[in-house]
Amino acid sequence: MTSTPFPQSPPKNPKTPLPASRIGEIIGAKPSVGAKGVVSLQVPRAEPIVLGGMRVNPYLNISLPIAFEPLGGGKAAAVPDFGMVPSEIQRLVGHMRGLDWDIGCLYNQETDEDPQLFFSHQFKVGDPLQLAREIRSGLELLNVRLID
Repeated sequence: MTSTPFPQSPPKNPKTPLPASRIGEIIGAKPSVGAKGVVSLQVPRAEPIVLGGMRVNPYLNISLPIAFEPLGGGKAAAVPDFGMVPSEIQRLVGHMRGLDWDIGCLYNQETDEDPQLFFSHQFKVGDPLQLAREIRSGLELLNVRLID
């Protein structure tokens, strides 16, 4: 049992100290600002994903979520969750490790989707625009749809 009242709603006009629009421009995705000033983005895969014979909407937990949490002092913690097909894994993980990203895990959620997707949570603290550029460089190694 919890004492948290229901229903809860997000802040009406969330604010962030981070340059959300610029982060979105660099990454190539539309940013949204949530609670505590966290900037979130979603990057969909470019190819269709099929699960159980049905095409899956890329925003139904198979897109690549990216979050930037403001830490103060002009810094942010960035957490991309890259979604990759097997042929992209070594190239992407090696690239991000070369940029000193912490690789949290590599996992898959389903066993029947086509193509098979693997996800990797990553983490780094730094200047938010530099982090966005590094994430973009990783996204450019994947078959994703970016807004330019």
